[in-house]
Amino acid sequence: SIEERELIDGEVFPLSIEGVAKSFEGVEILKDVNLVVRKNNVITVYGSSGSGKSTFLSILAGLVLPESGKLRMKDDVLAEQNQSSWMKKLGIVLQDSNFFNTTIRENLRYGATDATEEQMMEVLRMVFPNDPSFHQRKVLDRVVGNLGKNLSGGEKQRLSIARSLLKKPILLLLDEPTSDLDEENRQTIYETVLFLKGKITMLIFTHDDQFKEYADKVLCLKDGELQEIDEE
Repeated sequence: SIEERELIDGEVFPLSIEGVAKSFEGVEILKDVNLVVRKNNVITVYGSSGSGKSTFLSILAGLVLPESGKLRMKDDVLAEQNQSSWMKKLGIVLQDSNFFNTTIRENLRYGATDATEEQMMEVLRMVFPNDPSFHQRKVLDRVVGNLGKNLSGGEKQRLSIARSLLKKPILLLLDEPTSDLDEENRQTIYETVLFLKGKITMLIFTHDDQFKEYADKVLCLKDGELQEIDEE
């Protein structure tokens, strides 16, 4: 099962970020960023607009290469020649995910074309732990509407997480998962993260202080420098 998966994650962790730096048009965006990510940790990354948070996320995701420093999964170092394989190991949930005017089944298969219905139901139970309506197979036939208009904001985010989990990622990156959600929908995302805690490694890029409660490590990016916040 996905929850008890025998992934290569035990071999690649810890994931290490070693002296990563990045500039755009002569302006330093990230400065000597260092971080060790251990298996099944939840790490939150805070930072105001312009702090380098988006650039850091893009580098972790393999979308952008650092100018200096390394991202290392054991002996595998992110480089131009392995960007594609790096990205395949990760699950990325952006603020606005694409949904097609078809069923939940077909939307979940986007990016995981060989996923079985049993696997789909498994991830749905994981991301909707307290919503029995998503524990029944008939939910796969529900039509989400154009751009997911038949879904609440919380449902869209959780289905995006489910879609990423079907790829069996070694690392799940969440970009502002509660942004623009009302309190009720935010609570559903907290429930999902809490349920997944200890089952998968997560980095959550957010402004939402609530995620600190679930984090093994709380970080803050300020002026391109990554600092750990002691919450005790």
